[in-house]
Amino acid sequence: GITIEGWDFADSCTPTRKVCVQCSYTPILSFPSDRCTTQWYLVPLLGEMLFIVRFVGEFVNHEGELLCEGDLLGEEDIHPLTCPYRTFYFQVYKVDVIEKKVEEVRSLKDQVIFLGGNHSFSVSARDYQELKGNSIYFTDDYWDRMFEDYLYGGHDIGVFSLEDKSISPIYECDFVQRFYPTPFWIMPNNCNWS
Repeated sequence: GITIEGWDFADSCTPTRKVCVQCSYTPILSFPSDRCTTQWYLVPLLGEMLFIVRFVGEFVNHEGELLCEGDLLGEEDIHPLTCPYRTFYFQVYKVDVIEKKVEEVRSLKDQVIFLGGNHSFSVSARDYQELKGNSIYFTDDYWDRMFEDYLYGGHDIGVFSLEDKSISPIYECDFVQRFYPTPFWIMPNNCNWS
C-alpha cells in the first residue's frame, strides 16, 4: 500500500498535517527488481490526484532491453558496455481518498503531465498545440545514479504515450550523453508557447 499525507504550510512555523490516507495498491505490471527501480509521483489533474509510478531500468541497451550488471561484461571484454539507466514504462492511477484505494487510469484524454526533479504539473494539449495529449513528458531525476559515471547523467528525458505505451525522445541526441545541470521544467505564470 501507499500512504499519502497533506500538509498545511500557511503558518511556516507550525505546519499541520490535514490529511493522511493509506491506500491499497497492487501494480498492474511488475518488473524484475534487480533490473529496475521505481519512482513515485503525486500530480494534481483536473481536481483529482494522480499517483504515477515510473519504472527506470538500471542498465538499458540501445534496443531498450533491461540488462543485469553481469551482462555488461563478456568473457573476452576488457571494458564493460555502456548501458545507462533509462525510463521504460509508467503506470498511472487515480487516488480515491474516500474508498482509500487507487484505480488505474488508461487515458489522460487531452491532458499532458510533466514530471521531473523540481515539480510536477499538468496542462491541456488543447491550449498548447505543440504538445502531444495523453502523454507524460519527463526529465531525469534519478539522483542516486546521476553522478556515478562521467559519460551519462541527466540524460533520461522523453515522452511516454499512454495510448500505445511507447517512449519517444523529446529531441534527437546520442544514446549516451551527459547533461549538467540536469534539465527541469519551467511553467511561467503567463506562458504563451506559440
